Amino acid sequence: MDHIERYQELREAQSSVNNRLLDTLPEGQKGGKVLIAAARELGYEIVNGHTAALPSEAAIDRLYEFLLYEPGKTGKSRAQKLIEAEHGLDPDEEMVLRAAVASETSLYQVVAVDKSNATLRLHDLLRDRPDVTITDFAMSETARVGYLFFLRVIEIPEVSFCSGAAMAFLSEEKAFLLKKCKRLMKIRNPLMRSRKRYILFSELDALIGAPIEYT
Repeated sequence: MDHIERYQELREAQSSVNNRLLDTLPEGQKGGKVLIAAARELGYEIVNGHTAALPSEAAIDRLYEFLLYEPGKTGKSRAQKLIEAEHGLDPDEEMVLRAAVASETSLYQVVAVDKSNATLRLHDLLRDRPDVTITDFAMSETARVGYLFFLRVIEIPEVSFCSGAAMAFLSEEKAFLLKKCKRLMKIRNPLMRSRKRYILFSELDALIGAPIEYT
């Protein structure tokens, strides 16, 4: 099996995991309040106090990633809680879930693109670590060397990929974005810092996000 086929399998596993995680959200009015509270944190407009005006499908993906993978008041994300429960996931689903929980969002710069293999090599601008190569059909077709992405990389030995809720910025915004990130280092609690970083980039995406389509 080549890496493209394995990538597709793991993407399917990720989709299944996300559906399981969405099932952990409260139902009815209580669930609606959870969604509205998260949307408000991310800076989305709330209409009439009970409806989130999400500007795009990408915004929906980001809202759900924030709800499912960022730590809440207990210090644990819904994804972390699912790992600790009797989850009944198959091996691929559990592997993807554990990799996602172990990962943090970061700001990456594209240093190489290989369209023939649907891969991008990314340099982490917030952490001192080796570059990571991810597989992604749409991003490899659209992204260019120098582009900046705020995203969560799901790293698995066989193939790594983006969680699917990336935010794109042009290279000229690099210094400004890094300055904003530096201020977050004042937050000593790493879990709270992670949550605040996601909120910050949601707001920055609305202000200076690059109009890049992934279709």
